[in-house]
Amino acid sequence: MFAMALQGTPAFNGQPLPGGERLIYARSRPLCPERPIIPFIEGDGAGSSIWRACRRVLDSAVYKAYENSRSISWYEIFGGHNARERFSEWFPDDSVEAVRYCGVCLIGPLFEPVGTGIRNRLQKTVDLSCRIRPVQSIEGWPGGANLSAAANALLVSESNSWQTSHLEFDPDTAESEGLSVLLKQFGYVLPESPSFSMGSVSKIQIASLMNQCMSICKSSKFQRITIVHRGLRGRSADTWFKDWSYRYLEEHYRPSIVNEKRLESEFSGTLPAGMILVRDLGLDDLLLEFVDKTEQHQVIAARVPLADHLSSFLCSQTGTLKIAPTALIGDNCAVFANSPLSVFSREQQDLANPISLILAGAMLLNFIGWNQAADLVSFGLSKALEKRLVTFDLEHLFKGATKIKTSDFATVIIDNIVKL
Repeated sequence: MFAMALQGTPAFNGQPLPGGERLIYARSRPLCPERPIIPFIEGDGAGSSIWRACRRVLDSAVYKAYENSRSISWYEIFGGHNARERFSEWFPDDSVEAVRYCGVCLIGPLFEPVGTGIRNRLQKTVDLSCRIRPVQSIEGWPGGANLSAAANALLVSESNSWQTSHLEFDPDTAESEGLSVLLKQFGYVLPESPSFSMGSVSKIQIASLMNQCMSICKSSKFQRITIVHRGLRGRSADTWFKDWSYRYLEEHYRPSIVNEKRLESEFSGTLPAGMILVRDLGLDDLLLEFVDKTEQHQVIAARVPLADHLSSFLCSQTGTLKIAPTALIGDNCAVFANSPLSVFSREQQDLANPISLILAGAMLLNFIGWNQAADLVSFGLSKALEKRLVTFDLEHLFKGATKIKTSDFATVIIDNIVKL
């Protein structure tokens, strides 16, 4: 557990908190002070140069938006190889407690050897019930499908399903053999030495998921929620997920929502301002609609593991699969991290692109309500991409690109922000 410094300031991993205040939550939304304390994990490999670039961009955007009235008090905690070298642990308990205490964290690129999953451990020990991944077209970014409009959606799923509501048993284990005996007693015919993979759906998880979807809509002015299931290939759990989602929204948010039937009968098909349209689609229908009617999808709710596959497909449609960040959000805490596909070795120090972590930082700024600063980050990044000034790993994507260092890429973004 964390210690207390001499002045009574909490200390984690032997380091007292800096000046500032931690986030306080009310009804699952953060109440952000003017100088929030935000823990960060620098990351592995080229993580230190990526983190420095990200921090410079975020601090510049915050200063441009609010001058001296707001600022971030960064606080380093340890995870990954840095933690292993210092504390002989991949993710010390004090780092977990720092995240819990401050209510937020920004995580840089981590190699996360099998079995060490820092994000998985946070999901188990800290209240992080929902996972959010942006599916967005980035101005100036090459690639992606020919969508009907620029994508601007958030994919929301339960974050801890594999820990709390999914069971897997290998063949010839005590668990699989015991389950085989039980199922055979109920008349099920099983093959020899079966393995089992079982999922469940919880009303509590669905409530948390729908609350997060509504919270996103209210804070971002989104007006559309799409509940995704497997359609005709679906099983009972998919039906329950869809039905319980509708039921929960009707019971708790009826004045604010409308389904497709009510939209036609009561509003002649025109969605009123301030109302949120809730509809459901089978997986195949969503995949077709996302290409042909991109603008109709804003908040997309799905269950794990369907959400995992859906995330990869939708991000591939915008060309952002390798850079799309992830947020893990609960009632009293939120963690933002770069894409696990955007990790670079130490030899690529000050060479690799920091885009994924910068986008994670922009998500964090939006989450705490600093939308103006988040918009400046997006603007500065897009302008840098339009100028085709990119790091070595992106050079092949841009015709006529100029290769620059990580630090120089951050400087280009900052210059764009300052000159606005």
